Amino acid sequence: MRALIDGRAYDTEAAEEILRFPKQVNLGPLFCGDGQVWTCREFILYRTARGEFFEFDGEAETIALLTRREARAIMRETDPDSCGPLCWGA
Repeated sequence: MRALIDGRAYDTEAAEEILRFPKQVNLGPLFCGDGQVWTCREFILYRTARGEFFEFDGEAETIALLTRREARAIMRETDPDSCGPLCWGA
């Protein structure tokens, strides 16, 4: 998938897939009540050739930009042994 965000192209085909991780997603109110509907989806963390990070929600087909700090937090929480220098200060 390809998305244009703030004049820059982000493409899942061109970026490096870092890892897949589960994430809770709020689907909004349940019918007319006050309750919220939550579901867990698989997201994919990508890094571009410029070193930028984004997450891809394959079900909703959306791309969201992440800061380096947010990407590190996802890597630490998901698989701390695989994130290497990205997590520990490089």
